[in-house]
Amino acid sequence: MPAFLRPRAVADIVSAVLLIFFLHSAIGNIVQIQTTVNVLAFYTPVEAPRLGLAWGIAGWQLLAAVLLFFPVTRAAGFGLSLAYFGVLSVVAWLHPGTPAMFGGLLNHISRFYVLYLAAGGLVLTVAGIVLRYFPRPLKKHDIIAQ
Repeated sequence: MPAFLRPRAVADIVSAVLLIFFLHSAIGNIVQIQTTVNVLAFYTPVEAPRLGLAWGIAGWQLLAAVLLFFPVTRAAGFGLSLAYFGVLSVVAWLHPGTPAMFGGLLNHISRFYVLYLAAGGLVLTVAGIVLRYFPRPLKKHDIIAQ
């Protein structure tokens, strides 16, 4: 099997794709923090600390990117990614007509495509977890006799 098709290598590629997504989204949220605060008005009660929530979203994305970068912390990064895409899918499903402000690419696509992107992110994250942390059982011909 070629080295680039091994499960661990594919999991590393998946984590790199997720890392780029989260880093791009975090930078987009940090640069446009006031826009994020304004859009959070559609999702939160009047007395909610929107500025804190906006920085929390940006921090969540930045922390996920950092954790996905280091192999030692990649499991926690995949966990944050799974939670992020889960929350994103729920918000996109429950509020279909409101504007999106999740940073990066998510600011420029419609709500319909946000659901597709969230589903794709969930699939990528689960694939990365399975390929990296659940080894395949060895087949009979893979076991070398002593």
